[in-house]
Parts: sequence; structure tokens; C-alpha cells
Amino acid sequence: MNTNQAILLNGTSSAGKSSIAQEIMKEVTCPVLHLKVDIFLENIHFKFVEDKSKMGYLYRSALDLFNKTIQNASQKEMALVIDTVIVKDEVYEAIMSALALKKVCSVGVYCDIDVAKSREVARGDRMIGLVEAQIEAVHENRPYDLKVDTTINSSEFCAKEILTFIESIPKIPNTLS
Repeated sequence: MNTNQAILLNGTSSAGKSSIAQEIMKEVTCPVLHLKVDIFLENIHFKFVEDKSKMGYLYRSALDLFNKTIQNASQKEMALVIDTVIVKDEVYEAIMSALALKKVCSVGVYCDIDVAKSREVARGDRMIGLVEAQIEAVHENRPYDLKVDTTINSSEFCAKEILTFIESIPKIPNTLS
């Protein structure tokens, strides 16, 4: 992997995206930044929002900040690992537009629904039902370069599969300064 590349990991909550990203970070030998949508969403303290009608606005604002961060980071001389859940085409298009300066490897992270639901409960930090709410739309109409399945494959195995795939892609000269 080089500094002109980005990996877009898309899958349901508890599919294993962050674990795969952590394994990728261990293997990559160039500067790399891991951007997780969870960080942007988890740090909105919705419990303090008295007017519940503003929650949608705050959620969309956090996603907008996430996309702007991706766009800003894509202008830097570092590889990117984007860890997200995309359930709408316009969100996918916005992320891909933000990554326009990078060679993007789009990866679908799959996991059996029962396994993902079990992980969701075991984690204790996720709203129960996210996996079921996301499962239908998360992979719909996504043109992946590669698909990995964490149902039985380890995060380390999936990360190595992704990096092996990326190494097979012709390199792009670095034009960023």
C-alpha cells in the first residue's frame, strides 16, 4: 500500500470493519490514517438533546464532518483506511467524491447476520438492532473491488487478503506535495 491509496471498508455494524482496519494498520509500511464513522457519531451526546427533532440534523452534520475530514485527509501524503456503514447511495457518492485524489479499493465486509447480531450483543457498546436495520441496504448497489467475510475468517486473514489484492493493483506515482 502507498500514500496514494485508500481502502474503503463498508459493512454492517459488528461485521468486523474496525478489527480489519487495526490489522491493516499493523501491516502497512507507509503513513496511514484510520478514519471511523463511529468516532464522529459516538461523540454526539444525543442524551443532552432536548428537542428530539434536532437529532437527524446532528446525525447528518456528523456525517458531513466525516466526509470533509476524508476529503481533507485525501489531500495529504498518507494512505487512508475508511471504516464506515453506507446505507444510502448519496453517502457512497459523497465519500467517493471526497476520495477523488486517491486510488480507492472498495471492500465489502460481510458477516452472517446471526454472527453479527451475536457480536452486537457481546460488544455492549452498540444499540441492539443496528445489524438488522442495516443488513438489507449496506451492500446494495455497491461496486466493490473485493469482498471479505468475517463469519469464519479472522480479521488478520481479511486484512492480508485486502493488502494482497492492493499490491496486485498497478501503482500510481505520488503527485501530492
